[in-house]
Amino acid sequence: MQKDRLIPEIRREVEKATMRTAGARRRRRTKRVRKWRGQVSKEIVQAVAHSQVCLNDNSVGQPGCIPPRRRRQQKQQAARRQLTTSVKK
Repeated sequence: MQKDRLIPEIRREVEKATMRTAGARRRRRTKRVRKWRGQVSKEIVQAVAHSQVCLNDNSVGQPGCIPPRRRRQQKQQAARRQLTTSVKK
């Protein structure tokens, strides 16, 4: 049963039972987006992503049909992965 749909009085009782304040409930509702915490700056990532063109960009069908924005994101992701692994080593 959804707690938010309950009548306020009952909801308050439920809050007391679960020991959760209204603020905590509000905070729980928003799922936090975890930020990528790396020591690599965005500029470096973009530069590496730019210099590193996908090998099978248009040759084999799959990556060719990826819309540009997603392909850019994928390249950046790949670059970031490469950079983080090289930093770790």
